[in-house]
Amino acid sequence: MESDIYNSMGSGIAGCQVVVACFSLGYLESPNCMLELGFAQDLRKPIIPVFFFEEGEDITTLRQKYSKAFLIIAGKKYSDFKRWDALDSNWEAAFDNFVKEVECALNKVAPSAVVVPKSPLEVWLVPESFDADLEAYALEYVPGTRLWIVPALQAWTRTKERVMYLNGGAGTGKSLIVYSLTKNLPVTPLFL
Repeated sequence: MESDIYNSMGSGIAGCQVVVACFSLGYLESPNCMLELGFAQDLRKPIIPVFFFEEGEDITTLRQKYSKAFLIIAGKKYSDFKRWDALDSNWEAAFDNFVKEVECALNKVAPSAVVVPKSPLEVWLVPESFDADLEAYALEYVPGTRLWIVPALQAWTRTKERVMYLNGGAGTGKSLIVYSLTKNLPVTPLFL
């Protein structure tokens, strides 16, 4: 990770094949997120919008207030994961569409040419080795820091939310926070 946040953001967008833009009120209000979205458009990167708006947030009003961001994704198919329970068939259909959009963008093929496997989750759970990443994080991690995340994660498990969203600019330590969970989570399962 580069020490300059803007170099990190720029190189991340320039080096990616697809940009998944997770639209929420926080995303729309973030100057850095808007810079990344605009840069992705300038580079003609495929942008796949995903909506995570809270209940009661009026998307029509948000489209008027944050018209530039919505203009960039105009006409693009989006998946809305915030409004449905993960066990709902609507959520599964949204996930299937999301996987199809990613596959299309990566393979540069028409959506009709992509066949989603019976279980899209199987596509996402193909084992990947993160050993090199974990070794790098181990060198940067200072034991005893970032402990605030453990009670935050425990509190989240007692909610009905299906996703815990960790937000921060490039280089602010999100990966190290997640790494710290591997070192500081209690042995007792959180999901009882």
